Amino acid sequence: METIRHNEETLRTALISNHKDVIELYEKFNPRVKRLLEAFRPDGTLFKPIELYSKSDWILSHPEPKQDFYAFYSSPQRKAPIPGKNIIYIQTIGSFGDSETTIETYIHWLKEYSEAFFYGVMVKFLDPVSVSQIGCVFR
Repeated sequence: METIRHNEETLRTALISNHKDVIELYEKFNPRVKRLLEAFRPDGTLFKPIELYSKSDWILSHPEPKQDFYAFYSSPQRKAPIPGKNIIYIQTIGSFGDSETTIETYIHWLKEYSEAFFYGVMVKFLDPVSVSQIGCVFR
């Protein structure tokens, strides 16, 4: 197993960026607000080390250029919900385990995660379908 740990300065740059306007705005915050924002402290809970379990993990298989928050936020490719297009529909295909509790737990987690990741978007589940209903010959 490999572990990726970013140092405090790398995390600070990713969140605050090197963009002059963002740095000036950050410097105007009072110490209490700065402490709240500084999730990149070594004792912080937001950015934990990333554990990679195999060479096929996403981060190793799909290298991406570094991007700070300012670059992400100002990117023309960044998508934001718009009226009429603010719902993600998810439909399960096939079984997800042996117990109904396992399925409900997983679906609840997926809904919460998706709504947090795609902030401002609602997640709705369609009725599940079997693999045979969609004509899929492999998974």
